[in-house]
Amino acid sequence: MGTTQERNNVDPGKIDVDIWNFIPKLRKSFRFILFFALGFAVFGGIIAFGHPKTYRAELVLSPELGTTKESYLSSIADMGGLSFDFGSKSEAVNVMIYPNVVSSKSFLMGLTNIPVRTEESADTVSLQSFYKHRDTGWLDGVRKGIESVFVSFKGEKDLKVGGGVADDGSLIQISEKEDAFISMLKTSITVDVDDKTGLIIVASTTPDPYVSAILTDTVGKRLQSYITRYRTTKAKLDYDYFDKMSDEAEAKYKSALATYAHNVDSNMQPVLQRVKGTQEKLEADVSLASQVYTQLKQKKELAKAKIQEVKPAFVVIDPVSVPLKATGIGRLFTILLSFIMGSILASIWVLVGRQIWDRLRKGDE
Repeated sequence: MGTTQERNNVDPGKIDVDIWNFIPKLRKSFRFILFFALGFAVFGGIIAFGHPKTYRAELVLSPELGTTKESYLSSIADMGGLSFDFGSKSEAVNVMIYPNVVSSKSFLMGLTNIPVRTEESADTVSLQSFYKHRDTGWLDGVRKGIESVFVSFKGEKDLKVGGGVADDGSLIQISEKEDAFISMLKTSITVDVDDKTGLIIVASTTPDPYVSAILTDTVGKRLQSYITRYRTTKAKLDYDYFDKMSDEAEAKYKSALATYAHNVDSNMQPVLQRVKGTQEKLEADVSLASQVYTQLKQKKELAKAKIQEVKPAFVVIDPVSVPLKATGIGRLFTILLSFIMGSILASIWVLVGRQIWDRLRKGDE
């Protein structure tokens, strides 16, 4: 009687959850939970086996970008009485732009034809050819089939011109297929920069361990070349400028010296004041041209030294190695995790979800 009265006093807006009734309810719905979990496991297996395995290779670099040597060159310039800005107070390159460099289309286009080899074959093929003939899994095949159907309806807008970079580097012309390949390659390559240590971590993830290692090594080397070229561009421009100016100053100095020598030889016994004045003027021109030529030649030598000083030195902290294990949690573990997740969801439905559904259905009625 008391139990019946307690049940009548239960608030109809609340869900009656009795922890002691969990086990009987779960036993009663054991088949439902089992079949639901098995279905979830099958779905997880479809996803796991529908995608190919991927392998990740990493390269850790440490760029040495110190400015002490540049300050040393500036001190030498000051001792020589020269005013030459070496830019020691500001870096020409911010290390945080390295990921943007690697993700740029011009950089990625240079990787499409690099030679790679696979785990199954020692023969080299281009990176683009590898991705074209690789095993993409049946899920990716279904996706591409659906995309091809949509493309056939709307018509593919493929540029007739071949992809490439213009001579001045200001224009890139690529087709839609090339753009799709570059976008896929962009997601496969990552570059991370540690804010505290300044370490550069280059990584590539591909369906083959050897391809991942080769691609990572190539990206690391080309990034180093890009950074070196970027940092030395200003120094090389300065050197070319002072080289040109020193050549012109040398030519003027030699011309002034020849004119002065000819005037002296022509007037071995100068009597007229006009002749003496001309010789003094020519002598002053020679002295001035000599000073200008000497200073420009010194600046040229300092600019030449600066090219070497601003060139960064990279230290390989962790070299590239062929990955031994695939990324992710594994196919069997994915199936097991899906089975457990299905069991949990089915149990929640049996214990709580079914009551919520019944209350909502009764409320609608």
